[in-house]
Amino acid sequence: MTGGSDADSIRQGAVPGPRGAALPLPPAAVPGGPHDGDIADGLEEAYWTVYDGAASKATVGQILARTEAGEAA
Repeated sequence: MTGGSDADSIRQGAVPGPRGAALPLPPAAVPGGPHDGDIADGLEEAYWTVYDGAASKATVGQILARTEAGEAA
């Protein structure tokens, strides 16, 4: 019986050899997005975002009034 296990022989065989050629350098600059306008021009506003501003400006009294009105309905 040998001292190494089957797992040891698999790990040793799976290690790649040294790289033969140097990798090319990355580009000095990469374009960040479209050059002819804003990337969000074609997006539509989701229906729930209309209420984000109202929710952030609501007072406690307004929230309670709407909660009570919802329970009565």
